[in-house]
Amino acid sequence: MRLSERVQERAYQRRWLILLVLCFSLLVIVLDNTILNVAIPTLSRELDPTNSQLQWMVDSYTLVFAGLLLTAGSLGDRFGRRGALQIGLVIFGLGSLFSALASTANQLIATRAFMGIGGALIMPATLSIITNVFPAKERGRAIGAWAGTAGIAVALGPLTGGFLLEHFYWGSVFLVNLPIVAIGLVAGIFLIPTSSIGWSVWRSHRPKPTSVTRPRASAPRMTGSVQPSDGASMMAYSRPVRPTIDSTAPTGSSFGADGSLDVGMSR
Repeated sequence: MRLSERVQERAYQRRWLILLVLCFSLLVIVLDNTILNVAIPTLSRELDPTNSQLQWMVDSYTLVFAGLLLTAGSLGDRFGRRGALQIGLVIFGLGSLFSALASTANQLIATRAFMGIGGALIMPATLSIITNVFPAKERGRAIGAWAGTAGIAVALGPLTGGFLLEHFYWGSVFLVNLPIVAIGLVAGIFLIPTSSIGWSVWRSHRPKPTSVTRPRASAPRMTGSVQPSDGASMMAYSRPVRPTIDSTAPTGSSFGADGSLDVGMSR
């Protein structure tokens, strides 16, 4: 029996170990969102960036990550979620290594954007694998643990960054990702099953274009009848009319028993 077949058969039995690997993979991409904020003063001294470059060092990762998130999730559903997770981990690991070796601000901005591609592949793949491996009655707990890991990573980022900068050079805030990536890759091969929704199902879920017929707008036409009711004025719309004053009324108008104002009209 091949390794992939054994992994598929034992996926349900190992579902909690799979969740641990997925949470570990999620940890690294959320951690990198916050860990760099602590290193900004050090990067200012070492790389001498402008204020705009400092901003892009932080935002290039986030912008690429957010911009490709939906596309990467769709590709993972189409071609395989485990494959998307592993490719994302490889891209993220390479981006972390290149970021640690960057010698200019522009190089660091580019490598951070490259890391965002890996993060966009990792995050939706982890959640899709959870929904595929866990049954409905356990899925809520699994997703809760997944979301809790993201919350822990947000708080852990500044603490980890501060510790690394105090004892090592600034590139260590990126090199810390490499052991996590390596563990996620190896564990994913032996634990995570391959899953996808298939080409035909994927095509059937795509939105179909629809034609919308826009009705012709007609300009509203106002009559000369105003009824004060409950403190609000109500206006009725119909064919255009030419107002004329009723000569029998002393003031050109008459009041009804309910207090309404009647103005004489003729076509």
